[in-house]
Amino acid sequence: MKIFKNYDKIDVSTVEGRNKMYGAITYFMRQPVDVQQKLMAAGVTQFTSTNDFGEEVRVLIEKYHLGLGEIDVGYEQFFDVRDFSGVRAPGFRIRDVSSGLSFNKRPEGGRARIYTITGTEAYVSFDTYGGGLEFDQAWFDDQEWWLVEDTSAEFRSSWYRDKATVFYTLIGALAGGYDVAYDTTGADTLNKDIITLNTAAAALLTALRTAGYAVTPSTPIRVLSPIQLRGRLQRALAAQYITPAVSGAHLKVEYNITPVYSLNVLNAGAACTDKWYMAVPGLKNKIGEKMPLTVWSKFKEEAFATTVVGWGRYAGYLNAAQWRRLATA
Repeated sequence: MKIFKNYDKIDVSTVEGRNKMYGAITYFMRQPVDVQQKLMAAGVTQFTSTNDFGEEVRVLIEKYHLGLGEIDVGYEQFFDVRDFSGVRAPGFRIRDVSSGLSFNKRPEGGRARIYTITGTEAYVSFDTYGGGLEFDQAWFDDQEWWLVEDTSAEFRSSWYRDKATVFYTLIGALAGGYDVAYDTTGADTLNKDIITLNTAAAALLTALRTAGYAVTPSTPIRVLSPIQLRGRLQRALAAQYITPAVSGAHLKVEYNITPVYSLNVLNAGAACTDKWYMAVPGLKNKIGEKMPLTVWSKFKEEAFATTVVGWGRYAGYLNAAQWRRLATA
């Protein structure tokens, strides 16, 4: 892959030339965001193979030489992502608001009742993530630009993989109080899967409604699934009134569920292959993007090397009330 269109135009002997070179590296570092945004806009929910993506996205993936680890933004399907790059605040607030508001018929000559807003507030600070590499000065002196490009590619890949890990870890850290046990009454695995999904969705929506959230039986729900459970989840969601032998009842998934598949699902920080994570997306699940990956550099005489450091700032808030973790056995 090439970061620089023309090696002959690279000039690291001047400040302007060095700034242009590192500007090109920064641009290279941010290329995955273009693909990520197109994936989100297209509603892509499978991040296990590039064959899951449309032609336009595959062209960009090939053009930018991206790996799946750099474009797995399945976690964003569960969050309301906000751009805070133009905001000077060091974080954002999440309010657990309760007003007791209800609308009542006004008697003649009467006035509307005014309710006081109460509730708690959580402040989410932007965390700064960074890492650095040393580019041997001999690469510049000998114009071995491909070594700079290869090292930058490794740097970029690590950034986006690590960012995905941060958010999959956040999801996987859901407390045990939100676990849903696997059904034991169904006639077979398919029936048990359907019953488990329906039970979890009903409990989740009922709890949110009781807590004052504006949800209905048709509110969109997403389920994060490891690739190992993709077949089972797809069969459950595609089932049309399965008839279990034990009761003669008709079964199918009764809720508006969309699957999201990833190779990076975690549970308590470890790779997960046997759990589904169900959530009502958005609402108070928030991601704040403060600063995209940006590169700075400094020459170190004692090492005869240029230190290149990349920094970015972002934050996430997971509202546990919007989630359930489902057992599958």
